[in-house]
Amino acid sequence: MAAKFCCCLPLRLGVFIFTLFQFLVNGASAAFLWFVLFSPDTVDQWHALAEYARIAVIVIAAVYSFVSLTGLLGFLGALFRKNGLVKTYYAVLWIEWLFQIGSGIWFTVTFFRARRRADDDDCDDIFPDEDFDFCEGLENLQKVHPAWVIAPLVVSTLITAYVIYVTHHYIKRLKEQKESKNYLRSNPAYVPVQQKGDEGLPLTQPQMTYPYTDGSNSFGSNKPATNTAYDPVPVKTTV
Repeated sequence: MAAKFCCCLPLRLGVFIFTLFQFLVNGASAAFLWFVLFSPDTVDQWHALAEYARIAVIVIAAVYSFVSLTGLLGFLGALFRKNGLVKTYYAVLWIEWLFQIGSGIWFTVTFFRARRRADDDDCDDIFPDEDFDFCEGLENLQKVHPAWVIAPLVVSTLITAYVIYVTHHYIKRLKEQKESKNYLRSNPAYVPVQQKGDEGLPLTQPQMTYPYTDGSNSFGSNKPATNTAYDPVPVKTTV
């Protein structure tokens, strides 16, 4: 059975939806970050922050911009049935999925480590910051159930894996359609031969003779048939 999107919808529709969603959501996120970075109202505040914080936001904005661009390429590939553009989108999906798994594992480990730090009795001595109570923040982090952290990571990873599945089968579908079209182009279509007295196909009559089309050899000719009837042999009788 051929692969489908959501069990019954065409694969092309699935690629349309995924690529358009990726282009719009990531493009809007990138535009927001670039606006915040270079807005005249906030540019002085960004310069007041640490350099690594500005670099981190710039990197995140660049990643969102790149993912949005690949989503646009995938959307155009699905729109115009261009296998090369869809393959580019498919390759970026794999990179995004692997990065998503790695970052999800790192975030989960960091989350549980931070929760355990709140149990230390000497937390205030390790982080003696008067402006920001780090230990109080860790205590509030303990109130967050782990399911609220793990569930979104698992769901987003499974959704990305399903997008990879749909895109992979759509690439195979485009490849099969291209091979079928090339095969039909390389093999000429059959031209029916018009029989004598038949005016149903006046424009496809070949301008050449074929074997066994002349009157003496064709089927149903008026050539007199030889007598093949059985002639009994007379029997002589003796008296």
